[in-house]
Amino acid sequence: MDAICNCADIPVGEARSFKRPEAGAVLVVHLAGGRFLAYEDRCTHFGVPLGVTRDYRYVDGGDIVCQVHYARYAVEDGRCLRGECNGQGLRPVRVAVIGGKVYLA
Repeated sequence: MDAICNCADIPVGEARSFKRPEAGAVLVVHLAGGRFLAYEDRCTHFGVPLGVTRDYRYVDGGDIVCQVHYARYAVEDGRCLRGECNGQGLRPVRVAVIGGKVYLA
């Protein structure tokens, strides 16, 4: 099983997108206390990736924000907070942290 990333790759309170052949793009969020959550990296409005530029910062003001439509999603559960997300939240992806690395669960 290959790791998605090292825990140290994502600062606390931020997120990064990783392309995985078996799961498509996965957005991994690093929460306080060493917790990691992940979602499919796809806005519910048009199904486009949440970020389009390589250096996009996905988390703003504690929410995940789509760079294309500025829809906002809750970091802790992916629910739609505001914008063109049609009331639909991000789809969660199960991950596990083992030995300082994040893996698909």
